[in-house]
Amino acid sequence: MAAVIGRERTQGRSKAERQLRAFARRIDPILRPAYAHRVLAKLVLPPFWRRYFTQDSQFHSDKPAPVAAAGSGRPPLMWLPSLASAMAWVIASQVVNSFWPGQVTIWLMACLTAALITEFWLWPTVLLLGFNLRLMQTQASGPTSGRYLAARVGRSSSGFDIINGPSIGTSAPGDLVVGVFRRFGPMVALVHLTAEGRQAVTSFPHRVQVKDALPRPRRAVRRLAEQFDEQCTTWRRIGQTRSAPTPLRSGSAGGGDPWASVVIEADVQTELDGLAEAFSEGRSTASGGLLLHGPPGTGKTLIARALAARIGCAFYPISLPDLKAEWTGMSGQRTRELWQRALNEPRAVLFVDECDGLFSRRTMRPDSFLQEILTTFLSEWDGFGKQGTVWVVGATNRRDTIDPAILSRFGEEVEIGLPSASSRETILRRELTTRGYQAPLPDRSAELTTGMAGRDLSSLAGRLMRAIGEDGAITPELLTKHTARWRKQGSTVVDIKASWDRLVLAEDTLSELQSVAGMLQHAAALTARGVDLPRGLMLSGPPGTGKTQIARTIAQESGLHFIAGSTAELKAGVVGQSGERVRDLFTRAREAAPAILFIDELDILAPVRGGLTVDSAVGEIVGQLLQEMDGVTANAGHVFVLAASNRPEVIDPAIRSRFTRTITVPLPSEDERRRIVLALLRDKPLDGDAEALASQLAHESPDASGRDLRGLIGQAEQRAVMRALAAGQPETVTLRPEDFAKGEAR
Repeated sequence: MAAVIGRERTQGRSKAERQLRAFARRIDPILRPAYAHRVLAKLVLPPFWRRYFTQDSQFHSDKPAPVAAAGSGRPPLMWLPSLASAMAWVIASQVVNSFWPGQVTIWLMACLTAALITEFWLWPTVLLLGFNLRLMQTQASGPTSGRYLAARVGRSSSGFDIINGPSIGTSAPGDLVVGVFRRFGPMVALVHLTAEGRQAVTSFPHRVQVKDALPRPRRAVRRLAEQFDEQCTTWRRIGQTRSAPTPLRSGSAGGGDPWASVVIEADVQTELDGLAEAFSEGRSTASGGLLLHGPPGTGKTLIARALAARIGCAFYPISLPDLKAEWTGMSGQRTRELWQRALNEPRAVLFVDECDGLFSRRTMRPDSFLQEILTTFLSEWDGFGKQGTVWVVGATNRRDTIDPAILSRFGEEVEIGLPSASSRETILRRELTTRGYQAPLPDRSAELTTGMAGRDLSSLAGRLMRAIGEDGAITPELLTKHTARWRKQGSTVVDIKASWDRLVLAEDTLSELQSVAGMLQHAAALTARGVDLPRGLMLSGPPGTGKTQIARTIAQESGLHFIAGSTAELKAGVVGQSGERVRDLFTRAREAAPAILFIDELDILAPVRGGLTVDSAVGEIVGQLLQEMDGVTANAGHVFVLAASNRPEVIDPAIRSRFTRTITVPLPSEDERRRIVLALLRDKPLDGDAEALASQLAHESPDASGRDLRGLIGQAEQRAVMRALAAGQPETVTLRPEDFAKGEAR
């Protein structure tokens, strides 16, 4: 049954491909007479002082093509063909007059008419015989290069395929255009189709866009464009699963320094340049591949493109949908076809983004299709017939999940970490300049953006520009506000009212906590000065003394990423998963570093090993915590581990030793209880003197914790609400002293 269904799908796809090919063959005969126009003919020819472009020449330099202002574009003056045709017909009229005298006027008018026909119809028609016209749909348009879904394309079985070509960034994705290509050569012009009004033409030889150059498209062209749009949808449904990735040619975006668009540390760039040069020259020291690993958003894809441009070769970006097929055996075939296309190039770079998904460990993958892709990729990469003209570049932020056989093939690994302070300033300034902001950056920009990757800085620039409008300025306060908002993204939600003035502690304890928070806030500056930052802090003390509230306050006041791990999140029922959850929690924290990782009730997660109540999951958690906090592996990014427990004596000694500082939070004194009550009564509808009531409650509740006092006030609020509801006036809720007198401190 499955074979019958597969055969029917194949037959349906083949039928659709035949229909696409038949439609693609209709395009040129319809477009050619519609665009046999003298203006288009002049725009596709290069200026007379330049050589004609050949197939290997490039149509744009390192600068984007200038665009004429709306309404001011003019086609280039090409008076020589017109003058030559007119002179030829006038001479012909004189020759005719010598044989039939007296008919000069008639022959002159006939010759001028023929000259006009030649100028406006014959000459453009003959000239366009050397060009192909294709309908295209814009996929992406940059300042100098673009990607188009085009028909008709000879190398594609359906006649439709993605091609690359020049652009000046004036077409939006989805726009329909007519591409004018030199036969067996590159694209020389774009006609921008319009539903109403005249059409603009972009000429790449003349580096100009002429507004209103051609009249409104004919009805046949508009109907063809509508049908082409429908055929594009059909191709996306069946064609993309059959098409291999299209190579992006290095150099298609212009010359210049390939590293100009990448902000990278000098030593890392030097190392990458050496690897690229060894591969491009075919040295024996060249590596078989390169793995770029690091946090998300650090520019690994941009670096891969820069490497391809540095080498000067074809660049094949591939992903899982490009290789995974519907039936067993086809995934391996696609992988082999991809390698064959790359091997046909003199030099090629295969870039596998998020390669941990495509090359995950074989013991972790139940998917037979992924097994097939991995096995085929390994055999093609470095199997029996070893090759040296294809360089595989992978990018991942989860290196440990990649299959060891793939890791051994890469040969070289380079970590792309978070940008340094100077790099962050450079990236932010560049992103703001791109959006039209020319003023200098505020002070402390590097410090406020600590922990941000390049992608985060790009998003920050967009938010800042939306906040200031067109004529505003970026102030330090505005930058602080938006960086704080960014740090809260992905963080555990905490009490936004938590602050130092609402935290009631002994002065020495509060001062020590503020010192820790300050060191975390200025982690980058202190590290640069050689100061060792604290790695962990344990809060111990009786229940209800505010240990969790201290963690909330440190998170809120420091402005850092705050991630909380609970018992349910870390403890799993399957052997091996608990340790993985702990590792994933620390990985998440390091990707957001500097960050605070809070573990409440640590005594439940990490009791003393060897006890009667310790199971395998607890052993995994303790072992992984030891490795993550201070193990053999050197981990980038500062993660401050904050733990709380009211039974520190039952915590495993090895775990306790990892916390360099321990702060004991005792039960509050009478004065501290008074301050706690005042803080809890703030903004409450109280009928009476708050100071007197706080002093009375603090005196009458010895040995009460902060949680006990909160419960006491909560009970008083319930009594006040019940009294107001009984009176039918809930809006008149008021706390009276007798509401507190009826409660108990504990």
